[in-house]
Amino acid sequence: MYKIDLILVISIIFLTPNIIHAQEQPNKPLTYNVGIQLENIGSIDRQNGSYELIFWVTLTSDEINFTKNPPPQEFDFTNGYVEEITGLTTEPHFHKFKVRGVFYNDMDFRNYPFENIDLAIHMEPYYPNTQDKLVFTVNSEYSGISNSKTTSVPGWELSNPQFTVSTGYYPWGEFSHFEAHYDVGTSEFLAFMKKLFPVAILMGFSFASFLLSPKNQAERLAMISAALLSAIFFHTGYLLTELPPLGYTTFADKIMIVAYVFFILCLIPTLLTRYYSEIKKQEFTVEQQILLDKKAVIRTPIVSFALFMVIYFLL
Repeated sequence: MYKIDLILVISIIFLTPNIIHAQEQPNKPLTYNVGIQLENIGSIDRQNGSYELIFWVTLTSDEINFTKNPPPQEFDFTNGYVEEITGLTTEPHFHKFKVRGVFYNDMDFRNYPFENIDLAIHMEPYYPNTQDKLVFTVNSEYSGISNSKTTSVPGWELSNPQFTVSTGYYPWGEFSHFEAHYDVGTSEFLAFMKKLFPVAILMGFSFASFLLSPKNQAERLAMISAALLSAIFFHTGYLLTELPPLGYTTFADKIMIVAYVFFILCLIPTLLTRYYSEIKKQEFTVEQQILLDKKAVIRTPIVSFALFMVIYFLL
């Protein structure tokens, strides 16, 4: 009898710490290896910062049998909404589905027309799958851009995508947060030719007015005025219509500000000539006009370049 009691006491002494330690250990959260592979990019709406995407979402796990412990039926794409889910496939350690939806992100147009747009996808589980129950990791094998011939990225150049996992904090819990970032942009050469080269042509056309004789004041005034009006129309009717109302100046805006000043500088010799000859009634010889033109030819590009440097770094 005493031997049995002694054995029980010894067992309790040695087993109690293990029981307490086991009770203190929380349940290990499920781990989903997440991969997102982009299939198609639809329309990109600069006005409201939205874009249409089609992509595959792949979940893998060596520890979980999805046929016995299926993943959540829906996930929260926090920066958009899903229009359709197709291609749903579930195998023991593999779960895959295709998403078509509209997503939103803050688009930065400070470098317009050389901007890059971040087409982000944010994905989280719904409550009650908080981070202590479910966590995401990046599955690089199933993440990227599809090599299929049907993949459509009209008019855009894609850079290498980035994938990260972080934690989303809310009053009702903390959630594992998966992010996919696809940066798209256009060729710098094509962007320049389409959106800045016409302005450069108008500036050159205005500057060419100095080639005319000072006697042809009306023709010079007409050339510069036509170039100025064309630039204003191009700026307001084309460049600004592509963008939403912005509280900052874009690179194109800075170019246009310099262009307007350039046109005014080209106008100054003609205006001064008319001022002295028609208002002041002073004799303004051709030699004086030619000297004024020579000064303007040198000072106009220098002042314009200096103004651009000031605007570029201050605005």
